[in-house]
Amino acid sequence: MTRIDQLRGQERQLTKLIRKWHKEGEFRLVLIYGTGGIGKTSYAMQCVKQVDPDNYRQRFIFPPRQFVDTVSWLKSNRLRIPALVWDDMGFWMYTLDYNDPFVKSAVKFFNVARTVVSCIIGTTTSMKMLTSSVRNMDALTVKVVAARDNPYTSLAKGYRTSLQPNLMRLVKTVFEDEYPRYMEEDDYLWYKPVRDSYVNEAIRLMQESLDKRSEISS
Repeated sequence: MTRIDQLRGQERQLTKLIRKWHKEGEFRLVLIYGTGGIGKTSYAMQCVKQVDPDNYRQRFIFPPRQFVDTVSWLKSNRLRIPALVWDDMGFWMYTLDYNDPFVKSAVKFFNVARTVVSCIIGTTTSMKMLTSSVRNMDALTVKVVAARDNPYTSLAKGYRTSLQPNLMRLVKTVFEDEYPRYMEEDDYLWYKPVRDSYVNEAIRLMQESLDKRSEISS
């Protein structure tokens, strides 16, 4: 058995926390960050696949409309699921969009999300991409870095920040979790066109912004 096979057979550290939160009726926001291609989405997928094996692919969302539709459907059907993954959350909850009505309402929703979900996992290339209202929430942050001795694995480091009585922030390491960096083949074949749709959406928005700029200048 290879090292990758061994790691795939292990329960992820974040999985254990999600199970606990779900069992105890709690809610946590988890923010996974790291450079592009380091395995952020792969880690999120492995965790959600372990807690919700029959529906894990349906738990991935990207555009705001999909997020709203998903939580609305859960509420209408009186369902509470272990986790949702908001892939590339920084794209929509961008730091410079703090006045955007959707960003404001989404942050407010996080405060009552426990009714429909135990954990929302957001991925981003940098914490600085996220609006401060998200960064300042009581979230578990997970930094993903390359493992030193294996190019096919990454290391997820979980941190919890707590506000002390003197208003100083204390950062505590919660876990370190080595895992396979790359998705299994069938998951990658499913995810690749989904990821491509993200890129298409980003290009469309850039084009719209250029068109509006041209209209203003003309």
